[in-house]
Amino acid sequence: MVITRANIIKFWLAEPQVAPVPEGYFEIDFVTPPFPDLGALTPRERRKLGRVIAKHPEYLEHEIWCDRRIQ
Repeated sequence: MVITRANIIKFWLAEPQVAPVPEGYFEIDFVTPPFPDLGALTPRERRKLGRVIAKHPEYLEHEIWCDRRIQ
């Protein structure tokens, strides 16, 4: 796959299977493209990907890592 914005969005709209990341770990994967930056999405992309995120919240676990000690 050629890594373009359109192809990354198309990849995630296809609802791929992703393995869960164990708590406390950050996974660096050179095969799965990163989930698009939510703040940089167009309104149309946001609507489309919003439905996918609602069905698969685990997708964001791969992109967001927080240390509970800081919260």
